[in-house]
Amino acid sequence: MKWFSLKRVLSALLSLLVLFGVAYSEDFPFDKRTVELGTLLEGRETTLSFSLKNTLSEPIRIVKIVPSCGCTDVKPLTARLGAKEKITLTVTIDTTGKIGRILKSLDIYTDRRQKPYTVNVVAYVKHTSDNSVDRTVIFRDGCKRCHLGKNISNRYGEELYNALCYICHKKPEGIKTTTTKGLFSAIARGMKKTSMPAFSLKHGGVLTDRQVRSLVEFLLNVKSHPE
Repeated sequence: MKWFSLKRVLSALLSLLVLFGVAYSEDFPFDKRTVELGTLLEGRETTLSFSLKNTLSEPIRIVKIVPSCGCTDVKPLTARLGAKEKITLTVTIDTTGKIGRILKSLDIYTDRRQKPYTVNVVAYVKHTSDNSVDRTVIFRDGCKRCHLGKNISNRYGEELYNALCYICHKKPEGIKTTTTKGLFSAIARGMKKTSMPAFSLKHGGVLTDRQVRSLVEFLLNVKSHPE
């Protein structure tokens, strides 16, 4: 009887620890998870600012802030915020080769945990002229350091997705297109009126048909077997 009672107590304590761990892991110390920057013009560097507040009743130190790609810059990179204190972050985005809705993320590392807190920055980029946007810019110059992983020609499926697609799309579950034909067309030929370029070698990209098919198969598998 005593052993049975002890088991119940231990089980209850374990449940509380699990709940506490989940609550702590989901704790977000800032007042914004997503920032809307409005409409930007294509082909320019635009600098905008927004405030970020420490919602905690204790200080927090920002160790560093890492933008999702090289076309986005942020300042300051470090800061110490007192309880309920605000900081002004200045973000510069290069919209060259981009069109339509764009999403960039800022990974904010603090002294609270090793894993960063992510704040998303969203904007809409419109044309500055009647000329079409050159979306292949991500395959060249400084852009390719972020948008093209190393040894792309030897990667397939999930590994290729993580190296090439994750920087813009993040989790594959969020991709809306769900048909084989739609996915192949979007990846191989790109998507008009968006920043999605054509990735197939036949259309000026960097992937073989086999690699495109491997991405399609991976994404369809994710859709069929969500975690």
